[in-house]
Amino acid sequence: MTSAVQLYEALATAPDDKARARLIADAFEAFEERHPNLDKVATRDEAHATELRLVKEIEQVRYETALVRAEISETELRLRRDIEQVKQDTAAIRAELQKETEAVRQDTSTIRSELHQAELRLRKEIEEVKQETAAIRAQLHQTELSLRKEIEQVRMEGRQAELRLTERIDAVHADLLTRMETIRWSTIQWVAGMLCVTILAMLGAITAIM
Repeated sequence: MTSAVQLYEALATAPDDKARARLIADAFEAFEERHPNLDKVATRDEAHATELRLVKEIEQVRYETALVRAEISETELRLRRDIEQVKQDTAAIRAELQKETEAVRQDTSTIRSELHQAELRLRKEIEEVKQETAAIRAQLHQTELSLRKEIEQVRMEGRQAELRLTERIDAVHADLLTRMETIRWSTIQWVAGMLCVTILAMLGAITAIM
């Protein structure tokens, strides 16, 4: 049984008919060596039956070999179709990737250009802001100096006005004192005159009575 299975496997894997015939001849030779007196024991009918069985087995092996070949051929065709489809899919994927890569490169180039333009614009604006800040600082400094000068001028004018006001107050006070002194002496003289008149009148009345 083992020899038959081995013979079947050998016939199934044989590359061509010549190799299969060689395997069958070797099998017969091995069988004859194993049974040297078979020609004396076996009859023609048994030999014929054995030959028919072997032929049948050979035909079966050929049929199975054909099936295997057909299956291999079909598998090969299917694999070739699959490989071709994979190649087409791979080519399509490569084309799509190349297209997307080119699009990404263009987008990247555009973004870099926009970033560069934005950077230049921002630098220009920053420079303008710096210049404006410097101008404002200079203007503020000038304004501060001007205000300090005006404040100092106002202080000086205030001190001068205060001095003039003090002088005017002193002058008015002195004039008031002078007028009050004049009024006081006038009042004293008037009172003294009135007293004299009164005294003379009283003296005259007294003299008249006496």
